[in-house]
Amino acid sequence: MELAALAPEPVEAELLHATLEAYSRPLSLEGAGLRRLVGLKILRESGARGRSVGGVRYDFYHHRIRETIRSEIPATRRRALHLRLADSLAELHPDDAEALVRELLLGGDELRAATYAEAAAEAAMSRLAHARAADLFRLALKYAGRSDAPRLHVRLGQALEGTARFGEAAEQYRAGLGDPDGAQLRGVERTRVELRLAHCLMQVGRLEQSGSLVERCLADLGHRPHRSRPRRALAIAWLLVRILFCDLFVGRLRKRDTPSIEARLTAYSLAVPHFQFTSRNLEQLEFALRYRLLGTRSPAAEVRQEAHAMGLVLLLPFAHVGGPLTRPIARHFRALEAGAAKVATERSRAWLPLLRALYAMVSGRPDLAIPHFAELRDLSASQTGYVALQRHNALFLSGAYDAYVADVAATAHHDGALTPLDIARLAYIERVRGHRETARRLTEDLARTRPEDVPWTHRSPYTYQLVELKLLDGDSIEAVRLARSLQPRIRRGAISPTTGAYESVDAVVRAFLSDARRLARAGERGEAEAIIEEARRALGRAPILAPPLFSARLYHDRALIALALGRRARALRLFDEAEKRSRARVVPCFRLRLCEDLLELLSPTDPRRDAIAEEAAKLALTERLVRRAGRAPWLDPLA
Repeated sequence: MELAALAPEPVEAELLHATLEAYSRPLSLEGAGLRRLVGLKILRESGARGRSVGGVRYDFYHHRIRETIRSEIPATRRRALHLRLADSLAELHPDDAEALVRELLLGGDELRAATYAEAAAEAAMSRLAHARAADLFRLALKYAGRSDAPRLHVRLGQALEGTARFGEAAEQYRAGLGDPDGAQLRGVERTRVELRLAHCLMQVGRLEQSGSLVERCLADLGHRPHRSRPRRALAIAWLLVRILFCDLFVGRLRKRDTPSIEARLTAYSLAVPHFQFTSRNLEQLEFALRYRLLGTRSPAAEVRQEAHAMGLVLLLPFAHVGGPLTRPIARHFRALEAGAAKVATERSRAWLPLLRALYAMVSGRPDLAIPHFAELRDLSASQTGYVALQRHNALFLSGAYDAYVADVAATAHHDGALTPLDIARLAYIERVRGHRETARRLTEDLARTRPEDVPWTHRSPYTYQLVELKLLDGDSIEAVRLARSLQPRIRRGAISPTTGAYESVDAVVRAFLSDARRLARAGERGEAEAIIEEARRALGRAPILAPPLFSARLYHDRALIALALGRRARALRLFDEAEKRSRARVVPCFRLRLCEDLLELLSPTDPRRDAIAEEAAKLALTERLVRRAGRAPWLDPLA
């Protein structure tokens, strides 16, 4: 009875039999005593009874009977019985390491439990039970010797990475790589762990650290990080020829991916977003092609799926161009759809809905991206990092503010805190809805936040949002100070939507023009003209190719500069182009701002005024926004 009360419920008859035979006088489970307990409805029997006890299980009729018996067993005897059960489990079910760990811990033998914990953790990893595996690896680490600790740190990092706890995983990878003797991790294996660390750092937005690791790993794999542009261009041309040849003459898949090949694939997959974020377009192209070439013949369906995703990532900034590019985009999406049923990992399953969402975003329809992001909600990796950031961007830009607030709250619960970007956006929502005091309290929380403490991927939208808030408050001096920190992001080659270049241009132009108005009113016309010229030069460095999500904003900014320079006719033509480009796009905050600027500039007799005024009123009512009072400070700053 005591053993049945302490054993995992329901208890196997075979386990009871083995434990009793080993530690007590032989006792037949067919005895009258056991049958009497079953007859009295204290125990119940399940499973097929034959000539052996195999498959037969016993359980108590009511959990309170078990609790009563268990409460009457002295603590020392309880521990001894758990150890007896552990010995029997080790003999009968040596592969059930997790059950062994449970009994040994309850028996107080923690050292012995730790020896089984790693095996139990590995079994949990094979079942994709990453959270349970992390707990077991921690237990194994608690009693591990010095020689085993680096390996266990790495495996714990992998378990945590599987639960999307990237910050914690990075700490474990660092601990595993920090082995002073270097005996555990060498060569390709060390490179693979460093790449995992780089991936975790990238997920939490630490791109500077992640990027340096990626470049170092590429160098370890034989790729020179700094190569002249002509040499890199020649390498890209050669890769294109090889890919074309492979597409024409499809070879057989490799039998296996060696550790070296796996390291290269991981390095290339991380190099692509790293060089994309930092606007190094040739490097991004080179390593996307390298992944495509190496991954297409991989025996792993997950790798082949990512190879097609790489093609779509490269074409993302050009998706709106149309023409010949529509065919390869459609081909890659068809391949992703065909491969979606053949992959099991979260990363591989995420590619199709994620890229559909990003293509909708870049096309200027963040509202259409939201359903695709919803398909990712069951994946743990979508609750944090880059995917969560892009989902929040879609909700915020589409004006779904209530849904955005709810999503941010859920993400903060997962991560443990709101990010500075979350707080800045929440403050903006409160501000444009007329809740000035709530917005002020939120922005006060950001007063001690340093820019370097904000993840790189969040930094430009975070600073942009602060500029917006300062302009709404009429503080052009602080808006200019913040906008200047965004100027390094503005580069002609920053064509990827993720570089932050487009938001930075918009922030610089409106902040600088607003401050020019302040300077002109203070009688400092020369300084006002100088800052307008500085804004014009910044706009001249805008990326050469703007997708629909940003093109209307850039035309709007060009119109503002033309107006500031006294070229009113050109400004009105640019305003018309901005209005036309934003007409079919669902980005309410930008559309409302443009409508309000047009109402300030169009003559009272202009036939378009009524339609624009009606649209502005409808937008404000639908989104519960407070209309702007007075003339915008960035309009005609020298007037």
